[in-house]
Amino acid sequence: MKLTKQLLIFTGLFIGINAIFFAVLHKYFLILLHHTVTFCQDMAKTVTSGLPNNFGIFIILLLSFIVLTSIFKLLVVMVNMSFLRKKINNNILNVNNSYVTIDSPKPFAFCFGIIKPKIYVSKKIIQILSNRELESVLLHEKYHLQKHDTFTLLIATVFESLTPYLPLVKDIIKNYKIERELMADKSAILELGSSNDLINVLKKLLKYESQIDFAGVPAIADIDTLEPRINKLVNNIHFIKKFKFKNIIISFLSITFLVSLALVPINTSEIHNKDSDSVILCVDKNMSTYYTL
Repeated sequence: MKLTKQLLIFTGLFIGINAIFFAVLHKYFLILLHHTVTFCQDMAKTVTSGLPNNFGIFIILLLSFIVLTSIFKLLVVMVNMSFLRKKINNNILNVNNSYVTIDSPKPFAFCFGIIKPKIYVSKKIIQILSNRELESVLLHEKYHLQKHDTFTLLIATVFESLTPYLPLVKDIIKNYKIERELMADKSAILELGSSNDLINVLKKLLKYESQIDFAGVPAIADIDTLEPRINKLVNNIHFIKKFKFKNIIISFLSITFLVSLALVPINTSEIHNKDSDSVILCVDKNMSTYYTL
């Protein structure tokens, strides 16, 4: 599969940010799994200088919450993918190269698949669109197919699910989706020589509720991208990326917090004897008090 610039960016961010997070988990959690751990009494004070004495417990609980939330959101993504794939496979009417017709009373068109992605169109959307309008839809989705947007969006969706502590990622992905939809619209317009057919398609689909809820699928009538697309097609208003100030602040504080935890020096040593083992966990190298359980 061809590596696109966007895919490399999302993959790089995914690896970099989660590397920091897992470094923190490795540092603070794995040692706690040892059956006997000795904490130097001043450790919590050193790690959480100026904060309440029980802040260390808060850190552990917070990290645990982040891990559980990430696992839950990742499972939701996997379940949604599995449900959509099953729904598609149970309602296939016709397969023609990269185009698949689905028996559905709801109008939709989208790209789906990882190894061999295809364009899926419903029987309903074929019925309500003219030949030129349907052609504009297929050209739009063909752009997504050729640019591997399905796989890139899937990586981005997984990235978002594993970083609930970085709401800015959601804004980045939303901006990316809008840009890709605008590029797909532009490609279809260049092929047809006019934007009228695509405008008519969006007007017709606005009468129906959004049919594709899974964020990892580039769909012709994605509710999150409709407004800027209509503004561009009808009023020629250029899209400007938007980031919520709240999400910027929360994400900045989260990264600062994780990096601080990762950089705090903690010294450990393990002592073995006939009866039991002990792990000494200290910030101060000169401290050596420990006990065994």
